[in-house]
Amino acid sequence: MRRLVASGAVAGALAAALVAVLGVVAGALAPVARADDGGAELQYREALYAEAVLGELDRAVAAYGRVAADAGADPALAALARLGAGRCLEVLGRGEDALDAYGAVAHDMPGAPAALRLDAARREKLLAARLRARRPTPPRPGLGPEPFAGGPAGPSPAAGPDANGGGSAGPTEAGGPEALAERLGSADPYERYRAIEALRGMRAPDVVPSLVARLSHESPKVRHYAVILLGHLKERSAVPALTACLRDPVPEIRCNAALALHKLGDRSGKDTLRAELAAPASPARTLAAQHLTWFGDRAGAPVLVAELDSPDAYSREAAILALERLFGTTDGYDPDASEADRAPAAARWRDRVAATTPATPPPAPSPGP
Repeated sequence: MRRLVASGAVAGALAAALVAVLGVVAGALAPVARADDGGAELQYREALYAEAVLGELDRAVAAYGRVAADAGADPALAALARLGAGRCLEVLGRGEDALDAYGAVAHDMPGAPAALRLDAARREKLLAARLRARRPTPPRPGLGPEPFAGGPAGPSPAAGPDANGGGSAGPTEAGGPEALAERLGSADPYERYRAIEALRGMRAPDVVPSLVARLSHESPKVRHYAVILLGHLKERSAVPALTACLRDPVPEIRCNAALALHKLGDRSGKDTLRAELAAPASPARTLAAQHLTWFGDRAGAPVLVAELDSPDAYSREAAILALERLFGTTDGYDPDASEADRAPAAARWRDRVAATTPATPPPAPSPGP
């Protein structure tokens, strides 16, 4: 999916794509107030979840690309999305594309916070030196190639120009877990980013109580970030709190809590995901179908196959990744191919799923840009 970030033509085509995988579910569920959640913000959280919890870096790159291409996105959020795409592209070994992503933040986004632009410039400089030396980028797990403060890969550089080269702000943040968790509700995307970096790098037992407390916060955004971080930390003491999130009024929080529990060895969220399939066709229904594939459950396969015909490239990419996880093959389907070239493989997928999967209500593909 490199064209979603590196190609200006594709980025322009995605500028109107406001329907995120983490969308609003309708039908039997009660309406949910979303005053603090825009389409780009929801898509950014989907990208972060794919990167930090699932390790699906191709999917994360595509989702970050949609945020960066959204003309209505906050400039700081758009810059953070390009930086996130760059991190994933580095780990995937796509150094030139990562350079493009970092360079866009460093040189072409004057509305982004200065510290973030300096951080991107530093990453661009270091990566360019590695590429010139033809040394492979050392892959790192988690949220990117650079470790977070106190994380498993070792301490991060301290903040300041001397430590970070070029004056970028490092991931080290003042304040304990409670103060940092409070910043998850900040209206400033960069403040949230800094808080997420710092919380991710702390010892899980120290952080979990503050994150668990945020699961009852009035803001869906705060609750959602808390679920993402708990899923990333994989601390078993969070299981009871994540189980309670299966009853959250927001569908994407329920779905992501279900998968976070699965990552902790608890399969109790499977029924929640299956119940989401009974909702009318919606992005939340598609998210449930994607998550069920981690359980080896084929109930959502027809929903995913319908997404192969979506006019939205990100929806097609997410669907084939989930189907490949379930069936062990892409069956020749390329989400970036033309509609005519995709059609034979999509037809094979319809036949395959019809022959191996119990019938479910007929799904509809996600609308495109």
